[in-house]
Amino acid sequence: MATIVEELDRDHRNLRALFQVLERQLSLLRAGGDVDFTLIEAVLDYCQSYGDRCHHPTEDLVYAALERDSGTIGDLSRDLHTEHRSLAELTTTFREMLEDVLGGGVLPRDRLILVAERFLADYRNHMHLEEQFLFPAARRLLGNADWDRIAEQSERISDPLFSEQVETRFEALREYIRGMDRASVPPES
Repeated sequence: MATIVEELDRDHRNLRALFQVLERQLSLLRAGGDVDFTLIEAVLDYCQSYGDRCHHPTEDLVYAALERDSGTIGDLSRDLHTEHRSLAELTTTFREMLEDVLGGGVLPRDRLILVAERFLADYRNHMHLEEQFLFPAARRLLGNADWDRIAEQSERISDPLFSEQVETRFEALREYIRGMDRASVPPES
């Protein structure tokens, strides 16, 4: 039980690091600076290849187990399950816009900023609801049989960015995150 929720929590911490990358690039975009669109694309690639393929389906299994509750938690779990589809669609839209830019297309800066801001806001709100309500409810309400069923049904894949073996397509993103981490550590006195 705890292992699955701990993994979901860990994934959320990792997503927050990716959202910091996106925020930095978005700040550059707003200021008219040099944006590394390949970093943004890598963030979105991760959200699709790991988030939509492994993380969200595991959460959906948790939600399905919670939907037996006809009260607020059951309703909230159904809403969050629906949000996974909306987030996947938004990620695809955002990524298609970036692919146009990377392919030499011209896209109004304001439109890209708007989609990026919506992406961040929707994801953060979604994660907040999961962390504040669903994960604690799952810990309280689900039994060992539920957790065993979830573990059996969930697809377990290695995290392509945050595991020891980083996939080649995410190496630059991993180094950028490490650089951010080093920059945020205060120097020793």
